Amino acid sequence: MLSCASDALFTKLYNALGHAQWYADPRFTTNNARLRHRAQLDALLEACLREHPQEYWQRRLRAGGVPCAPVQEVEEVLRYEQVKALGILGQPSNEEFEVVGLPLSFDGLRPPPPGAAGDLGQDNGLQPTLATTAESR
Repeated sequence: MLSCASDALFTKLYNALGHAQWYADPRFTTNNARLRHRAQLDALLEACLREHPQEYWQRRLRAGGVPCAPVQEVEEVLRYEQVKALGILGQPSNEEFEVVGLPLSFDGLRPPPPGAAGDLGQDNGLQPTLATTAESR
């Protein structure tokens, strides 16, 4: 994913891609021009980005100051170093699984994951029996 919402960021993008000449092309000099010629720009970008693997472009684009991130599958997101660094995943109580926490923090601290769900009726003292569970169906 590329995020180049200004002319200055597009200049960085073109330079990082090794195609500074694109910025001189009247179809791509302004945001309005790029929007009018988006199909042509997308085709150029796609052809360029196919020349090297994702990791190559990630390093090069970040070094060039271009906001970018890989599009990932869920499993990849869960292994992503930033997800781990932010502490987004947590375990409720002593459970064997992880849950996604709130994507915010207060005074630098993320709220802990919710506790495990209690047994049915544990808070009101009305533990269901097999007979009452069957009657409620």
